[in-house]
Amino acid sequence: MSKDRLTQLVALLVIIVALTGSMLMINPINQQRRDLQLTFAVDSNQADPPQYALLAAGLGSFRGVAVNTLWYRMEMMKRDGQFAEANTLATWITYLQPRFPQVWGFQAWNMAYNFSVETYTPQERYDWVNKGIRLLREQGIPYNPNSVRLYRELGWILFHKVGQSTDDVNWYYKGEFAREWEELLGAAPEQLNAAGVISEMGRIAVMADRYFAVDSPNVRVSQDLEALIEAEVIPEINERAEALQDMGIVALDQALRSIRQTVPDRNEEGQAGLDLLLESTADQLNRAERDAATAFVEDYPAAGVLVDELRRRGMGLDQKTLRAFGKCIMYLRFRSPEIVQGLPDSLMPPEAREVLPLILQVQAEDLDSGLREALLGELLPFLRAKVLIEDYHMQPVKMYQYMAPIPENKKDDPFYPGHYGPLDWRHPHTHSLYWARLGVEQYFDLRDESKVDILNTQRMALHSMQALSDAGTVSFNPFNRPGQQIDLLPDPDYIEGYFKIVDETKAMANDEQLGQRIREEAFEGGEENFLQKAVLYSFLYGSRPQAEYYYQRLIDEYSESGQAYTRGIYENLSLEDFVAWMIYDDDLGRPGMISLINSRFIEAYRQGLASGNVRGMQVFNQNLALAQNVHRMYNEKFSYETGLDVGGGRLRLPPFSQMAEDAFAQFMTDRKHDLFIRLNAYRTAYINYQSLPLAPRTYRRWEQAVSAEVVAAGFDPAVAIPEPPNVVETVEGAGGQQGGATIQRQ
Repeated sequence: MSKDRLTQLVALLVIIVALTGSMLMINPINQQRRDLQLTFAVDSNQADPPQYALLAAGLGSFRGVAVNTLWYRMEMMKRDGQFAEANTLATWITYLQPRFPQVWGFQAWNMAYNFSVETYTPQERYDWVNKGIRLLREQGIPYNPNSVRLYRELGWILFHKVGQSTDDVNWYYKGEFAREWEELLGAAPEQLNAAGVISEMGRIAVMADRYFAVDSPNVRVSQDLEALIEAEVIPEINERAEALQDMGIVALDQALRSIRQTVPDRNEEGQAGLDLLLESTADQLNRAERDAATAFVEDYPAAGVLVDELRRRGMGLDQKTLRAFGKCIMYLRFRSPEIVQGLPDSLMPPEAREVLPLILQVQAEDLDSGLREALLGELLPFLRAKVLIEDYHMQPVKMYQYMAPIPENKKDDPFYPGHYGPLDWRHPHTHSLYWARLGVEQYFDLRDESKVDILNTQRMALHSMQALSDAGTVSFNPFNRPGQQIDLLPDPDYIEGYFKIVDETKAMANDEQLGQRIREEAFEGGEENFLQKAVLYSFLYGSRPQAEYYYQRLIDEYSESGQAYTRGIYENLSLEDFVAWMIYDDDLGRPGMISLINSRFIEAYRQGLASGNVRGMQVFNQNLALAQNVHRMYNEKFSYETGLDVGGGRLRLPPFSQMAEDAFAQFMTDRKHDLFIRLNAYRTAYINYQSLPLAPRTYRRWEQAVSAEVVAAGFDPAVAIPEPPNVVETVEGAGGQQGGATIQRQ
C-alpha cells in the first residue's frame, strides 16, 4: 500500500470518527441548550430583527465559522489596545449571533470602561458609559432574557462605574443619571413618607399591568390563577399548576378553556373559579388587541382631553413628551415660573415650552381638582409606564414589587423579593439592585441552574442595598454646576431592605442545591458592623425609636459574641453615648474635632431644618445632641490647668452655641448647598428660634450674599428671607473660631 493511500485511509477514518462524535454530541448539546433556555420560539415575538435575520440567513451554516473568526480577531485587537476596531467586530458578532450573551457583555464593558477613559471630556465619557448601559438594557437582555450573566453585567456597570467613586468624573455621571431619571419619573415630594413614595410607583405599575401586559399574564390573571390553585377544587389545575404558571397569556387561555370543558357540572365551585379566571384572561386578551393609548383614553376621559391637546400641539405619547413634562416640573422645583420661561433653549427645548403652560395651570389648581388628577394621577403614570416598557425595557410591576411590603400570602416564601424600601430611581444603586434581583429571579426560572453563577448576582443585590443605606438620599439641583448637582446622604429607610436581602441570602445558603456554593457565615460577618451603622443612621437621619430598636438588637445579639473591641460596650453605654463613641476619635485633635462637630451642625441644618416636618426636627435635634455630646466629651478631656493656660483654653473648643451660629452662617452662604434648601432651613429657624436663636444672631452675617442669590433666582428677598424679630446687629467675636478664642482670652 502506497504512503498516499495510507494517508487517505487515516484521514477518512478521522473524518468518520469526527462525524460520528459530532452526531453523538448533537442531542446532549441541544438538551443543554433547552436546559439553559437558550432557544426561542420562532412563532413568538422573539424573532430576530431584520438586520440580524438577513445576515444569519445569508451565511447559513457558515455563521459559526464567521463568528469564531471574528471573535478571535476581536480578542487580538482588544489585547493590542485597538478598542474601536474591536468594538466594530463585536457589533458584527451581535448581528450574527444576537443570542450569544458573552459578546453583549464584552461590548458593553468595552464601551463603559475602555472607550470612556480614552475620551477627554465628562460629556464624552458619560456618553460611552451610557451606551454600554443601553446596549445591555435595550438589546442584550431582551434578546437573551434567560442569561443571568447579562443581568449581573448591567448591574455591575451601574453599581461600580456610575454608583461608586472610582472614576474621576463619577459625580458628573451621577448628576446626569439623576437628571435623566427625574425627567422620567420625577422626584418624590418632600412631604411624602415612604408609603407615599411606594404608592406613587404603584400608579405606574397599575398602568403597566392594565395596558402593556401583552405576552405574560397580568397581575389580575396571576392572582386569580393562584387563588384557584390554592382552592384545590379542580384536580387537573393542581396537577398542571407549575406548567400553567409558566405559560404566556395566549397559551394559558387556551389551556384553561380546554380544562373548562372537562369540569363536571356538579363541581360548581370549580366552575365558578375557573369562569372568573377566564374572564380575566379574556379581558387581558381584548386589551392586547387594542392600541394601549386608545384603551387608556376610553378609560380616562379627562386624561383624554389632555391627550387631544398634546396632539393638537404636534406632540405624541412618547419619551420626548414625558421628558418635556419632567423638565418643567423639575425646573419649577427650583425657580419661579418667570425664570423658567426665560431659560435658554439648551435647557428648555420647544416641546418643554409647549407643555409649560399646562403645568402652570395644574399647579394653580386645587389639590383635589380634576385637571390635576388627570395629569399627575392618570396621564403621567401612563406615559411613564409606556416609556419604561417600550424604551427602557424595564418592568414597572417588578419595580413596584421590589418597593412594596410583602403580601400576606408570600411572607412564608424566603425567596420572594420585595420590601426593599422607597427606592429612588434617580440613584444608580437602585438600578443595580433592580437588575441584580431580576437576574436572581431568572435563575430560579431556569430548568438547569447548576452552570449559573448566582452567588455574585445575589451579592450585588446585597451590596446595592447596603450602598443605598449608606448614601441613598438623593438631593439634586439641575441648576448647580456639572459635578456639583447631586448630593447623596444616608437613608435609614433602606436598612430593613438590607436585612431582607440578607435573609434571602441565608435562605439560599440553607437551600439543598444552593447551599453547596453559598456559605451562610460568609454573609454574617458584616452584620454586626451594619447594625452599628443602622444605629448611627437611624439616630442621625431617622427616628429615636428606630435607633433604639437596632441598638437593642446589637445588645441582644452581639454583647457576648461580637467583635473583641466591642465587648462590654453595648450594654454599658446609653444610646446617645454609644453614637458619640462611634464617631469620637482622640486622634482627630482640635481641628479635626471642630470639623466633626461642624459636620453634625450642617447635617442638622440641611436634613433637619430644611425639611421643616416632624421627622426633620427629629434629625435636627438628634444631630445637635450628638454634636453637644462630642463637644462635652472633648472639653472634659482637656479641662486641666497648666498654670499658664487656665482651663485648658488652648485646646478646648469654643462655646457650643457660638460654634452652632458660626456653622449656620457658613451654611447659609455656601453655594454647594441648594439655595432652596438653605431658604427652607432659614424659614424653620425663623419660626423656631427660642432654644437656639440661629436666625436673629446670624442674619446680618449672610443677609447681603443670600439676597443677591434670591434676586437672581427671580424671588423677593423680603419674602424669601424676612428679617427676624430681635435681630442682633453685631456679635462681638463672631465669624469663626478665632473670634471665640479671642473672647476667651479677654
